[in-house]
Amino acid sequence: MTRGGEDLAGRLHAQLEAVEKSFRGIRVPDRERPITASQHPGGSPWSAKDHLAHVVQSEWGFLAIGRRLVASDPDPVRISRRGNTPEERAEFVNRENQAQVRARLGQSFDELLDELQRVVGQRAQILHELSDDQLARPTPGSEWANQSWAAMLGNTRHAEAHVAIVQRGLAGGDLVDPPEQTSRT
Repeated sequence: MTRGGEDLAGRLHAQLEAVEKSFRGIRVPDRERPITASQHPGGSPWSAKDHLAHVVQSEWGFLAIGRRLVASDPDPVRISRRGNTPEERAEFVNRENQAQVRARLGQSFDELLDELQRVVGQRAQILHELSDDQLARPTPGSEWANQSWAAMLGNTRHAEAHVAIVQRGLAGGDLVDPPEQTSRT
């Protein structure tokens, strides 16, 4: 275990606690009402629970990227498999996101939060095992090439962005269009 990995794992846990607290703070009646439009054409509007389900599935994706980085995979992010243009990648991601939400409809809010803790814990374990040299390495793959392993694996920016979207949606009362998705989400 390196000091850098230990520090990142600690920050990751602290960030997760803040994300979890934000989701837990949503009133029960507000958790399942539609609050944002789907970015996928024809997709159903998303509730806070849907955003949480998406965040959980995305965290599994970040964990898989971490495992592929450790295994020296030349395309750990799999951007090349999502289309050739930014538009194709955004369409792929939006379709994938909607499918993720649908696949998790049977899970409760608390089950999703528990799963979020487990997957982020596994990501933190990877961070603990990485050397400072590994943490400083660039992440291979198109738009991620100038992002270090530490930047890729050591934060919850994606989850925090969804917390902000949910908070805006809950405050607005009307369906809020989330920011345009990119191939990075």
